Amino acid sequence: MTKDSYDLIIVGCGMAGAAAGLTALKEDLTVCIIERKKSEFVGRKICGELAPLKMVKWLEKEFSISLDYYSLKGLEICTLSGYVDSTQGVARVRDPLCTIDRWQFGQVMMKELLRRGAEFCHEVVTGPVWRNGVHGVKTHGRSYYGTLTVDCSGVFSALSRGLWQGLGSSSSIGLGYKENVILEEPIPKEYAAIIFDNSIVPSGYFWFFPKGKCELNVGAGGMALHCAPFRKAVNQVLKSYPCFRVKEKNSTGYGALPLGAPLSSMVAPGLLVCGDAAGQANPLTGEGIAPSLNAGHMAVTTAVEAIRRKDVSVAALWKYNYDFMQKFGRIFGSLLPLRDFMVSLSVKELKLLLQNVITDEVLYELEENEPSYTLKTILTTAANAARNPSLLFKLGRAVGRMSILRAIYDRYPKDPRRFPQWRQHAAAWGGL
Repeated sequence: MTKDSYDLIIVGCGMAGAAAGLTALKEDLTVCIIERKKSEFVGRKICGELAPLKMVKWLEKEFSISLDYYSLKGLEICTLSGYVDSTQGVARVRDPLCTIDRWQFGQVMMKELLRRGAEFCHEVVTGPVWRNGVHGVKTHGRSYYGTLTVDCSGVFSALSRGLWQGLGSSSSIGLGYKENVILEEPIPKEYAAIIFDNSIVPSGYFWFFPKGKCELNVGAGGMALHCAPFRKAVNQVLKSYPCFRVKEKNSTGYGALPLGAPLSSMVAPGLLVCGDAAGQANPLTGEGIAPSLNAGHMAVTTAVEAIRRKDVSVAALWKYNYDFMQKFGRIFGSLLPLRDFMVSLSVKELKLLLQNVITDEVLYELEENEPSYTLKTILTTAANAARNPSLLFKLGRAVGRMSILRAIYDRYPKDPRRFPQWRQHAAAWGGL
């Protein structure tokens, strides 16, 4: 039987919502999770199913939750020919990854939430309960009241839409198509792969994520006005290469994903926003599992203090904004120019860069550290190897913008009163 009011209302039981709920229950808060899907369908989502291995290990350590996964050595950035023959140009980030079963993951997390005392309501949220701040949510059947509400309801959130006029990100929504493919013979691949080929997918990329020796999560995604080309592109690639001898396909379908910067502010009075609803996915790879899990945990860590102090103002919740931007926003915001640069390249240009310029070390630096540190090395190498002034100019401009955006996100304000000025600066450089 549902209560009249809770410490925490969580909308959506995806990665962010589950992490938020588990964190709250660990702190003895009362939790109500409102999910539009029936319980048996929680976790069924079009997803690449790729995550950092350390994220799965963190779940086990933090919440004693064990999950099945398939270990990978890292991520490759390559052309389609490079995926089949690495001499054609491949750059690797050697950070251990894994693939999971998204449905199993969701079911395990939901059952653990119920076991620990969360209430689960199968309803569709239509909007917030608003009285000078969010005090819960409305559904078609009733209203649910909470001291704080956490919106984890996905890219088309009915809860947060409209609350961020002039505040939110202009984050772009992308499309993706994926298939789980069972192969007749194993492919000896130990890395996940992001593949750029604008002759087949002009607006985006392919992915090939091994889930076993004979199983792949295969898909295509990116910016597009309609999704038909992605399915056609995946089928074209699988048929074109003899190494992909397909025995069976399952879990096929389309999905929407955020491919812009995260929301520039993810808090309002009485409300925190996490996961796809906040645009918290890597714009280069589309990976959103790790940032969503982290965001749910960060949001509720801040929420616990706010609830105990009986202060759910923007100022009291701002720490969540700052923590997320320091851990993920600074990387995601600065990767936007790199993503746009990569999808703009011809296959010939991309091969040239991957063979001569974008080495494993450079790719790691661009993703994890200050882009300006490697700018001089990249441009010097490119000048000596590429002999292509136009490509050199585009590369220099992209890395330069990355450096500027990283510096802007590094200065994300600790004080919300400084936020309007920061946002104006970030928008001027295309970082929102």
